[in-house]
This record gives sequence, structure tokens and C-alpha cells, in this order.
Amino acid sequence: MLGIEDGYLFILTACGIFLLAGSIKGAIGIGLPTTAMSLMLLVFEPAIALGLVILPIVITNGQQYFTTPNKRETAKKYLPFAAWSMLSIFLVSFFALEYSVDYLRLIIAITILLFCLSQFFKIRLHFVETHDRLSQAIFGIIAGICGGLTSIWAPPIMIYTLSKGVTKEEFIAAAGFLIFVTSWPLLGGLTSAGIMNGGIFWISLICVGACTIGFMLGAKIRKYINEKTFRYILLTFFTIAGLRLFITEIMRLTA
Repeated sequence: MLGIEDGYLFILTACGIFLLAGSIKGAIGIGLPTTAMSLMLLVFEPAIALGLVILPIVITNGQQYFTTPNKRETAKKYLPFAAWSMLSIFLVSFFALEYSVDYLRLIIAITILLFCLSQFFKIRLHFVETHDRLSQAIFGIIAGICGGLTSIWAPPIMIYTLSKGVTKEEFIAAAGFLIFVTSWPLLGGLTSAGIMNGGIFWISLICVGACTIGFMLGAKIRKYINEKTFRYILLTFFTIAGLRLFITEIMRLTA
């Protein structure tokens, strides 16, 4: 495992990971923490990975949300989801390092795979619009728990929004808004827990530069992707990510 004491090798490795993760984020509007955490856990300790990922999450999602049209309407529409996510992610992040999250990651992986398969085979979830606030509360709490413990809370957002059949642009705006506002409580929780210390903060800030470059490149590519292709790429990405996470956790639990 690499540590801060490894100097330039540590920084270059982190920047390379965030350049790739930022490119994926820019292209499909989501997937930064999923990609970054999956790769960082191969070379960094969990506490270091958690500390490094938060600032790139804040910056890229803020950029994603504030550069979309209809920002006020997006915030108003998804406010219940955001509020419940912010509350649960802040509370859970205090205990991020006190519990084994192996089984939680396995559950997340299975959920991702089942949802993606259902979408590929056109089995749709249906939400009653009159109960939309309740649906947002449920998915918001689930997203907060996942985010607080693993820094991966994109899957519940994807499941909720895609099940409602939103357009590509609405998905980009909603994902940017929800992840941007919920990342602040996570930052606060990680700072209070001592994970976001001085050394990690400055390296994370450097990684923001690499991530932003990747994000801008990915965003340029996204302009040429139509609705159907966008949905297919999104589902394919999460199928691969879910399958990898599933295999990794099964191997870890059976070792």
C-alpha cells in the first residue's frame, strides 16, 4: 500500500486515478466516487481514500450542477431527497471507520446488478407521483447510509432517477445537485472524525486539478451522446462496477 510518505509516487498515482474518474464523471454525469474508490482501495488505505475523494466530489458536482439550465427547478424538485441524504450521510460518516462495510458493499453490488439487469430487460420500477416525497425520503436515506460508510452513494440516485425515466439533461442536473449538496455533510463528518487532516487536504486539492481536467474532457464527449446511448453507457458502466465490487467482496469474505 502507498502512503503520503511515498511522496511524488503517491501524488502521481492519486492524480492518475482522478483524471480517469473525472473523465467518466464528465461523460455520464456520475461515477466519480465509484471509480475513484474502487481504484484507490487497490493502492491506498481506506482512510486515505476517503479523505482524498471528497474535495473532487464537491468541486466537480458543483461545476456540473451550476452549469446546467433550470437550476432552481432542479433544486426544488429534488429537495426532499437531498435533505434526507444530508442528514443520514452526516450522522453515519462519524462511524465510517468503526464498522466493517464488507457486507454493505456486497449488498450495494447486488442491488446495482439487479437494477441494471432489470433495465436492460426493460423491467421498470414505477413510482406513484403522489407518494414521490416518500420515495425521495427512502432513497435519500439509503444514499446517505451508503455514502457515509463507503463514499459511494451514486447507485440509489441512479436507481431513483432512471426509474422515473428522466431525460439525459435532467439526470445530469439532478445527479450534480444531489451529490454536491450531500458531499458537504460528508466533508464535515470526515473532518470531525480526523480523516480529512492537513496532509490529505492538500493532496486532495491537487487531485481536484487532475479531476477537473478529466471532467471537462468527459463533458465534451457527452455532448455527442444521444439519450438512448447515454442510458446504455450509464447502465453498462454500473454493471461493470457492480460486478467488480461483487467479485471483490466475495473474495474478501471467503478468504
